[in-house]
Amino acid sequence: GRQRARLSRAHLDVVNHVLRGVDVPAESADAELELVEAELLIEGRPLAFLAELTSQLTQAQVSVDVEIAGRDGFSTHGAVISADTCWTMSGWPRTTEQEYALLDQRLLPTWLAATLGLRTEGASESEEDLETVLGALDAALLERGLAEARAISSDLDDPLPTTVSALADLPAISTRLAQVLAFERRAWRVTCSWREEDGIGVAALAVIDAGPQGLWQRVLPAEPIGPEPLAPTTLVRFHRLSPSEVFHAVGSLVSSRRN
Repeated sequence: GRQRARLSRAHLDVVNHVLRGVDVPAESADAELELVEAELLIEGRPLAFLAELTSQLTQAQVSVDVEIAGRDGFSTHGAVISADTCWTMSGWPRTTEQEYALLDQRLLPTWLAATLGLRTEGASESEEDLETVLGALDAALLERGLAEARAISSDLDDPLPTTVSALADLPAISTRLAQVLAFERRAWRVTCSWREEDGIGVAALAVIDAGPQGLWQRVLPAEPIGPEPLAPTTLVRFHRLSPSEVFHAVGSLVSSRRN
């Protein structure tokens, strides 16, 4: 049977109302109609896999949240895992919909690697950690956007050297960190949460993917970071990892909790 669907939060709210035998609110009429037209809601009842999905979303033993900030925008993804079931959620920038799909749990690390765009390029030799402070990093990211915009308006064939130079001129930004930030193609964070007897456990991994300049884990401030704002003087440290080390770290993050 069907095990995949592209849904928004509004669609899931409709399914929850239907399963609870509660009238669907008028403001959700469009979402309900979309489910009917997609043949996910037939004669007032959701397909079996959709009912199972909504149940898993609230009763999962382990949840995985993926946040990716790339040059094409911000997207969210994830997975919910129970004893014998795993559902994945794949998102896209500038849309509230995600594709929900049933996945063999054993394939979750591979799915995460594909979602994060992990590749084998980039040298795996060790380097010294890179350090700055949060205020300087924020300033560098702002300057990067300005430098790239200037490069586009100047019609430069290769804007990267100009961007690196502009970032390296900033306080508390080393030339090596400037290279990493200039080449950054995405920054991502994987957060794993699980049920414990006395509450919820959380672990996370945050990485900058700088393409040929390598993969850099942010080790300070350490994950998971709470909702409280961090001071501009907060120390930020990046540690380079090989592609295989990142793949192993992502897999370990979810595999140990899944078991």
